[in-house]
Amino acid sequence: MDSRHGRKRFKIKCDRLSSLPDDLIHKILSFISLQQAIEIRTLSSRWRYIWTSMPYLDLSTESFSKLDKFSKFVTDVLSRRNNQVQLSSVKLSFRGKATQVFVKKILNYALSHNVEQLTVVSLARKDVVEFPINLFSSKSLKHLTLTLSKSCTLASTWNLPALTTLCLSCIKLDDDLFSNCPNLKNLTLNRCGTKIHLSEESHLNICLSKLSNLTLEHVSCNVVNVEAPQLKNLIMRGYSSVNLSADVLSLEKVDLTISSPHNAQAIVDLLQQFRSVKFLTLNLEIVECLSKSVELISHQPSPFANLKSLKIYPAMKTLHGKENVSTLVENYFLDSSPGATLTMVLREEIRAHELIKELQGLLNQWKANNDKNTARVNQGEVENQGAQQETIIESQSGKRLTQIKSYWSDLTKWSEEGDKRTCRVILMLQKIESLLIELPASHKPKMQPMYSCLYAEADTFMDNMMDRTVRIHCDKKPRHSNVHYHELATPSQPLP
Repeated sequence: MDSRHGRKRFKIKCDRLSSLPDDLIHKILSFISLQQAIEIRTLSSRWRYIWTSMPYLDLSTESFSKLDKFSKFVTDVLSRRNNQVQLSSVKLSFRGKATQVFVKKILNYALSHNVEQLTVVSLARKDVVEFPINLFSSKSLKHLTLTLSKSCTLASTWNLPALTTLCLSCIKLDDDLFSNCPNLKNLTLNRCGTKIHLSEESHLNICLSKLSNLTLEHVSCNVVNVEAPQLKNLIMRGYSSVNLSADVLSLEKVDLTISSPHNAQAIVDLLQQFRSVKFLTLNLEIVECLSKSVELISHQPSPFANLKSLKIYPAMKTLHGKENVSTLVENYFLDSSPGATLTMVLREEIRAHELIKELQGLLNQWKANNDKNTARVNQGEVENQGAQQETIIESQSGKRLTQIKSYWSDLTKWSEEGDKRTCRVILMLQKIESLLIELPASHKPKMQPMYSCLYAEADTFMDNMMDRTVRIHCDKKPRHSNVHYHELATPSQPLP
């Protein structure tokens, strides 16, 4: 009866899902793998062919033990898919060589069906990636992401007139690669470089009239020349010399991170190009580097006349000798924009935040464990009280003595664990306090309430630990010891 009721309820749920429009079902299926989407076709006749009209394809070799099985799966999927439905998105993750038949087959299929978003991720670790870039010719493709495990060269043979977003990782670039992407607005280059070896003078030219957002992360070349009159947002990770054309006056946001800066003059030259910026984010190490060479900027006026916000944060969180940020450096950034806000995060703040979060997690965990231990100890007391009703002969047996020894052994362990936890809490509070002492007075008001709240919670926890320890050693143990002693000292018969 229950089984029939369960099947009926399941059928009702399936019918509710089946009544949804195709595009909503497709959206739901896009959150699971293509294999799973195909497998659930057995739920109902409505679902049997719904996967064949999905506008999303997510294909990965990770779910297959052998590449030939994946290749067969791809052939089967593409042959059974409804070719009347255009593709909006295709994602391919594969291991092995990019020259494999299934790679070319998937890319050809995607581009021939007017795909708008294409993501290709190479999972190869040993194989040299030879990517068939000549396949990329599409009038519909708007978003392209290529992430390769090893450097791969892209020639300027592609033709992507509709492309607006391009993300490339671990790729060697031709100088005129972007010339065939006239509508590109968003460009991300991660660990990319040029064909020329770094020992030579390598240049990367980015000339895009509609480019609005540019991200350069650890780009391996000596100089990046950017000619983008509509550029608004620039993110740079790692150091490369960047030359912005004189007509880049629309720049509003710059986020610059150089983990280990050494050349203060190069940094000053770079910052001078960001004169139109409104929102500037720098890592603390840059400011510390400039503070050691203030003579480079002491006689220069601040170039940031439009600045509204300056944020400074550490890229390296490891605490080391305290570095002072020169007032001259602050003035260099803020003098021409007296209304700009300055937000500076110090390493001590980050470390204090981490310790506060760690201690808060430990307190929550220990409280939960203490509640369980208290319940277990109370249960032990009940069992001991019940055991006291047993015969005197049994109480004199080895079993009874073993129970008593085990009970107090558990209490001793609990007491010792409480001592360890209390010492750890005290040590962490002392570390946090020492970090807060190092903070400038302007940074303390933000951290003090967090520390005070945590201190009060930790104090309550330690008080409870001490109360329980005292109650165990000074209350429960004597009482139970007296009872057990009375049991053992009262013979069943008069002593001779």
